[in-house]
Amino acid sequence: MILALAVTAAELAELEGAHLRSLGVGEEPLAGRSPVGTAAGTAAAATAAEARRSLVARGLLTADGSLVGEGGRDRGRVGDEDEDGDEDEDEDVDEDDVDGAGAEAVLVVRTTLDVRVSATCTIVVERLVTAAEPDQVAHGVRLVHLFDGLACVEDVGDDGGRHLWLVPDPEEVVGAVVAVTVPGDATPGEGAARRAAAHRPDAMGDLLDGPTVLATLSVVARDGAISGEHLLALGPRGCWVAHVDSPRGPGADLDFLPADPGWVARRVRDVQGTGHPAPVGEEGTMAR
Repeated sequence: MILALAVTAAELAELEGAHLRSLGVGEEPLAGRSPVGTAAGTAAAATAAEARRSLVARGLLTADGSLVGEGGRDRGRVGDEDEDGDEDEDEDVDEDDVDGAGAEAVLVVRTTLDVRVSATCTIVVERLVTAAEPDQVAHGVRLVHLFDGLACVEDVGDDGGRHLWLVPDPEEVVGAVVAVTVPGDATPGEGAARRAAAHRPDAMGDLLDGPTVLATLSVVARDGAISGEHLLALGPRGCWVAHVDSPRGPGADLDFLPADPGWVARRVRDVQGTGHPAPVGEEGTMAR
């Protein structure tokens, strides 16, 4: 994976806004406008202005709020065709702004933003990792935006900060999801299905042989529809997966089926291959 950006939520919003404007979408920057006459509006305007100053200082935005190396605002998204019918390969970096390694870095940033806003679907992983001691827990959210063989991996910190990676290799995408869900000592689950209350992680741990990773893995379509949501309970004494059936309600019991540690990798490959969730949870598909 290629680290493209490490930014705050406000900085990412400014970069995404500049990127969308370069595509002919979105409003002009707020610089120069009067802030909304409320405390919240004034604070938001100050945060946005600070984010823009930071991005200008880091060489990612120009003083007028455009992406460095934008080379005009007539550029299409990754994969768009030019007037001759050839695929746009993002070769319009302005050499007056950047050159050499700087141009390559700008291209990585712009391609990453392209994939993020153009994604056909996003794999969302939210995990709770429990260690040997009760107070040793780590929560994390990883978003994997997929578009035409490319991916943007986005880690969301507890403080709202973002780390974004550009991932050109589909197998690296699989690894990016497996790395935050499957513990190295995970073993296959065995036996009949087990029913557990999703809102009682303490009881779930006892029932499912003490998993060291509890995580949700879902797929969000471009229109925002959530589908294919699963709850994972993985650890050295077995792996279990439950399909979250939304109509049951958030407090309903879930049926966990035994799975093997490779289930997550197969799930990601299913999504990569079809652009939407493949049927999972039917007999014989959890552990194979």
